[in-house]
Amino acid sequence: MAAAWRDQTSGPGSARAVGDFAPAPVPPLVPAAGGLVGIAEKSVRFHEAFLGETRARAARGEATQTDVAMVEARLAAARARLAAALGGLAVAREDLRAATGRDPD
Repeated sequence: MAAAWRDQTSGPGSARAVGDFAPAPVPPLVPAAGGLVGIAEKSVRFHEAFLGETRARAARGEATQTDVAMVEARLAAARARLAAALGGLAVAREDLRAATGRDPD
């Protein structure tokens, strides 16, 4: 039974023939991860501006401290998503470097 399995997995035309190494194609994860970073950065900038506006409204009595706290929480979440996106980009770049042996452009 082991011989039959070996014949199916290591013959010519198989994904990985004995002595033949063909790296798997690398999907374009670096550009996708970079796009997520851009979106997350825009979200942080938006929430920072919105927080400033909300604080100004609260100073005029048009918004409550609860409103300010809610926007602060949303800004914190946006910053966390940005950190996660930056981490994902770093992982994608390292995966590409490991798969191709070169730095991503």
